[in-house]
Amino acid sequence: MSANSSDLPLNIECFMNDIDVSGTLNRGKFEEFCAELLAKVEAPLRSIMEQTRLKKEDIYAVEIMGGASRTPAIKDRISKFFGKELSTTLNADEAVARGCALQVSSRSWTI
Repeated sequence: MSANSSDLPLNIECFMNDIDVSGTLNRGKFEEFCAELLAKVEAPLRSIMEQTRLKKEDIYAVEIMGGASRTPAIKDRISKFFGKELSTTLNADEAVARGCALQVSSRSWTI
């Protein structure tokens, strides 16, 4: 549904008492069903901003990756939270390497 907002077929075999169910579902209706879950996207974002004592204005760019990064409803909420367009250009390995480099550079090491 991420790439398609039109009605898609929905078929469930043997839903209950050996009865098959079929119908259609579109992204808008799916997002209505998931509204409570989607509303929870902002809590971890607020938490990390509080923990780091950063303000939204301190954030230059927002890079997202992974399966959920393809979900339009999640992307919209993250984008609205930060008030920025999202980037999805990094691959996961590169992001891990950059994160490690940032962690190392922010610490002083004594051997």
